Amino acid sequence: MLKTTKLRALSPGLWARVRVPDYECWQKPEPYCGRAMAGKEVDLCVIPCYGPQYDTSRFHWSYRCAYRTPGGSAWSHYYDPKGAMLSTSDFGLIDTCYSGPNWDLATCRERDEGKGKWLYEPASDDPALCPGGDWSRYECSICGKFVKPFSNDEGDLICPTCEATGLVILDEEQLDRLEQVRDFARLMGLGQQLERQLCFLARTWSGEATDQCVLYGDFAPHSFSFCRYKLPAYTESGERKFCYNGGLM
Repeated sequence: MLKTTKLRALSPGLWARVRVPDYECWQKPEPYCGRAMAGKEVDLCVIPCYGPQYDTSRFHWSYRCAYRTPGGSAWSHYYDPKGAMLSTSDFGLIDTCYSGPNWDLATCRERDEGKGKWLYEPASDDPALCPGGDWSRYECSICGKFVKPFSNDEGDLICPTCEATGLVILDEEQLDRLEQVRDFARLMGLGQQLERQLCFLARTWSGEATDQCVLYGDFAPHSFSFCRYKLPAYTESGERKFCYNGGLM
């Protein structure tokens, strides 16, 4: 079962309305009026900082935070109540480069150039108060990982590694490649044979939805590799179990 974590991507130069997390540094009363406390709403921004990398002569981009009180003073605060300079982790922000399913090369390059996005949980549905693209993540209650959701025949969103049965393709690039292979097979008069093999891989050996067969790319043209797994609900360990692998030529 998948649990949705509502997140948006905050870029440098933008403010977002967030709720201060219940971390230790925010739990004690503030030293003076106007400072944030756990559970209060604040406006937050990400600050790129270009400086020397630790223990080297090189310079690189790092990221810190500032916040201010909504409807109050426009003064920005750069330190937590204990006097430490605020970091992105003090507000539970998630680096897009290490956010699992959302990662891509362009996002990583943006981070290295001081333009990196950070994921946050919006305190409002108003896009003016909480800007940024939707980066909501799906957490699997079985494996505990953030995954790209997989839709079954009924339209339910499920975990692709823990719940999807039959023949499964996890890579969108392989979906396009499969259609190209199908076109080639029809051209060669082998379309029906290819479909029989795909149906064979999709078939569960026990006759029940206990296993899955994942189709991957292969180094040979017009070919695929595959791995068959037993789903967590049907293994003694409660984890997905590898059975065997092979090739579809």
